[in-house]
Amino acid sequence: MKQRKIQVSILAVILALFGIAFISEQQTAITVKADGCEGLPKEVSQLIEEWEEAGVKTDCRVNQVLNWAATHAADKSNLGAIMTEGMQFMRALGYDIARGTPMISQDTMDAYRKREGGVPKAFAAWKGNNASVIYIPSQKQYITVQYQEIQYKATSAFNIKAEYDKESGFSDEDKAKIQESIGWWKDKLADKFEITIEFILDPSLNAGGTTLVGDVPRSCIDHEPRYAEIKLKEVNTSLVSHEIGHALGIGTAAVFKVPNVCSRLAEMSKDVQGIELNSAKIQDGKFWGNNSKGVSLFKDRDNSYSHVSSDVKDDDGNHSAVQPGLGGKPSIIDIRILEDLGYEYK
Repeated sequence: MKQRKIQVSILAVILALFGIAFISEQQTAITVKADGCEGLPKEVSQLIEEWEEAGVKTDCRVNQVLNWAATHAADKSNLGAIMTEGMQFMRALGYDIARGTPMISQDTMDAYRKREGGVPKAFAAWKGNNASVIYIPSQKQYITVQYQEIQYKATSAFNIKAEYDKESGFSDEDKAKIQESIGWWKDKLADKFEITIEFILDPSLNAGGTTLVGDVPRSCIDHEPRYAEIKLKEVNTSLVSHEIGHALGIGTAAVFKVPNVCSRLAEMSKDVQGIELNSAKIQDGKFWGNNSKGVSLFKDRDNSYSHVSSDVKDDDGNHSAVQPGLGGKPSIIDIRILEDLGYEYK
């Protein structure tokens, strides 16, 4: 009997220690979670807690990014401008925004809580999805957002996969020229993802054009385009190479198209943890980065900077493949720009 009492006592101590460890682990998890979402307005924190209880997933970084958009907006009374910038931030960070960003008044949100026993019932269809919210205190409005982080499987090596529009009638010779141009870029890059480019012949064009399409994150952090369309008047290796440069991000990445968003994200990174930007920026008509050191750009008709100036040459006298007009083989200028956009090179 005495031996049994000792065994029971030992078991009680073990269970007590296990319980303490378990409670400690739970407290640690809760503390980490709370620390990650610090600084959110009470209205936002409360709504997010209710969503999480209902099975709606949230991301502290997204919550803080959207909150930063609201609290640092140039015009805090302009709901549209705040919402637009918030969505641009998320896309530039690599998130895909669901269609529709409902604006809900605080009175309506309070009515949900009273009438339906809480917000979870009102947003039951969101269960299992990611969601966040911006609260605009001046107008007592919530902007609710559904999103997902764009996930891609890394490949063993960088690859450019060519697809050909069936109605364009590419000849074997055309395809051989396109593959030659693709090889010029693949030989320079050592990243681990694949971009698919669909080639289309369009005789009505002056030369060529490139469009990034589909779920392509124009990220200010690490630009990894996944799908693009290249339209060509005719197949010419130099022209194809030029357009591939665009497809990879030169003149089309977020820093070129929405440079204010990238600069604002750089400003935000001082306040929001987990946002580490590449150094790339557009300033005074030049592309700046750790490697590029100020590459002069050509100002297009729409006042954007989509091309490298033809005045720029590397140490060997080579131009950029993405200069106005025909480009040719990529030079060290192009590789340095891509490196500053987040690419790895050979």
